[in-house]
Amino acid sequence: MPARRRRPSKATPRAPDRLPRNSAPVPLTIEHVGGRGDGVATAKVQLADQWAPRDELFFVPFTLAGEQVLARPRQRRGGGVATDLLELSAPTIGRQTPPCAHFMACGGCQTQHMAPALYRAWKSAQLAQHLARADLAAAPLRPLVTVAPGGRRRLVMHARRLAAGLVLGFHEHGAARIVDVTACPVATDRLQATLVPLRRFLFDILPSGTSARLWLTDCDNGVDLLIECAQTLDRAGREAAAELATGGTLLRLSWRHPEDGPNLAAETVIETRAPVVTFAGIPQTPPPGGFLQATQEGQAAIIAAVVEALAGRTNTLDLFAGCGTLTLPLAAEGPVHAVDGDGPALAALRRTARLRAPGAAALTTACRDLQTDPLTASELAAYDSVVVDPPRAGARAQTAEIAAAGPPRVALVSCNPATFARDARLLLAAGYRCAWVQPIDQFLWSPHLELVAAFHLGAPR
Repeated sequence: MPARRRRPSKATPRAPDRLPRNSAPVPLTIEHVGGRGDGVATAKVQLADQWAPRDELFFVPFTLAGEQVLARPRQRRGGGVATDLLELSAPTIGRQTPPCAHFMACGGCQTQHMAPALYRAWKSAQLAQHLARADLAAAPLRPLVTVAPGGRRRLVMHARRLAAGLVLGFHEHGAARIVDVTACPVATDRLQATLVPLRRFLFDILPSGTSARLWLTDCDNGVDLLIECAQTLDRAGREAAAELATGGTLLRLSWRHPEDGPNLAAETVIETRAPVVTFAGIPQTPPPGGFLQATQEGQAAIIAAVVEALAGRTNTLDLFAGCGTLTLPLAAEGPVHAVDGDGPALAALRRTARLRAPGAAALTTACRDLQTDPLTASELAAYDSVVVDPPRAGARAQTAEIAAAGPPRVALVSCNPATFARDARLLLAAGYRCAWVQPIDQFLWSPHLELVAAFHLGAPR
């Protein structure tokens, strides 16, 4: 009988596009800083997955144009190679000492090494590139609105209970590991003060090996906290939550299972006072974990730009309205119909509308998933002004319907210049002109950039 063949042992699978660990470090000269905040360089090299040398594009984090570095290739990414920075041999003018001790480990900030003037110029240049791709290079670009450190009022954090203790922070740069954060210079003082008692609370209630996701919001009167966790909160956990709330600035603690989804109301475990945020002088209690603009300064700039873009309106449609950041300021001057797929957010807006003073402008709402079921051109025909404030994916289908309907005024609000450029092209093709673009930097030291653009149909005003 022939000898039985042994099956070859299975090698540990490597992550897609990840390069072998024996890839040799590469000396590089950074040519410019790309859209993700990484330095970009080109070199002819032979990597471990190649038979012969060839020209490669390299992305090196935490570097500036003109710097000479040594970087280790890590994985292929977007037509190039992502690397880890090993050595910086020739720093350039424009580099500053990062203000955060967690920089380069924590993935929340990518550009703290940039001096302020260089940082602002880089962000403006990135936006200009996206505008050019949308045939908007000639559109008036207003000066960048910036926010100071310590203004971020909304954080999404991660926690994991380990045998040795609790890790609370943000994901590592380019990895899933949680970086334990003791202070965050972009966050408000009240949010940072909450981290110490929150850490003790999570250590006490989470079993070892358990993870949680947390939404912290600094409202007008204190901190609102939503915890998403598969662990059930028992009686001892509820007692600990009550102690946490009564011992500091925590207003409300809510709990949600990951499978519940954002449209299911979270359980309010403890509420000492109703959280309050104010839009156009009108107080509102947002739903747990409800979306708010990241900073008060950024919110004010977005509202002012939208109100200006829609000047002369008589009947306004607010799409992706959320809990009414733009709806309420616009409703102070005329009828507004607000549409969003987030049921709890719209419910908060409706409660606020019912409490408004008699004689105020009409405000109506409708719950609808605008990504899968956009308002049609015929439904849009009743409005002379439309504001669209979608998530990062943009609103291609909805913008196409707006272009077909042709309302005289459209304000596009975006947190992603790339999807903004894609959607803006639909309006331009329908005969709209872009009156101006207002960039707003709410996410300090990150590649993210907000903007508001005013589009008018017909002759210039």
